[in-house]
Amino acid sequence: MMQASVPVSLLVTQWILLAALGLLVVIAFRQLAYYRGLSAASVGGLELGSLAPTFEYRAVFKGAAASELTELVPGSRDLALLFGDPSCGACDRALSALEQFSKSPIGAQWDVFVATSAPAADLSRSEPFKMSGLTVGVVDPVVVHTLYQVQQLPLLYAVDTAGRVQAKGVVTNGTAVEKILSMPGENPEHARRVRRRLSPKELSTHGTRG
Repeated sequence: MMQASVPVSLLVTQWILLAALGLLVVIAFRQLAYYRGLSAASVGGLELGSLAPTFEYRAVFKGAAASELTELVPGSRDLALLFGDPSCGACDRALSALEQFSKSPIGAQWDVFVATSAPAADLSRSEPFKMSGLTVGVVDPVVVHTLYQVQQLPLLYAVDTAGRVQAKGVVTNGTAVEKILSMPGENPEHARRVRRRLSPKELSTHGTRG
């Protein structure tokens, strides 16, 4: 008995469809990562909606840390809190991107703080950290690893005026910074403030939740 053969054109069509499906899956995952500004791995950190802990820091000026301690209490204004390290190349880029964001009309409505547990010697050798116009503070490693549960750098938190984490993500460029800080989060009042800052095009991207 002769077996019926499958037309070559049908086989080619099937392979083309499979390849197109695979490409669509790859594009979808890349768009999701682009939207969140996150790496493929879990970023760890505090749970969304949890209170951002108060901590003490030594302010950095031209690469030197002050001797006296200052307390940072999240909650007076929306806070962009970046954890970074001078030895991390991605952190230098994130610091520069966050500084550019802070100079924009939207960024001016945020308090911006950069926390690092790096030694003073490392800070003095890093031009982005030494010359940054942002508030940079040296914190105890406990703040980084225990209080804020940072597993990857540079990690950016968006904290609302109630002191709660509304968004977080590993950021390496200006687009990722803006994406994190334009996420509405779960607090309706924070969502309304975020929406007021967005352009109509950005608003259609992020939705109208809250």
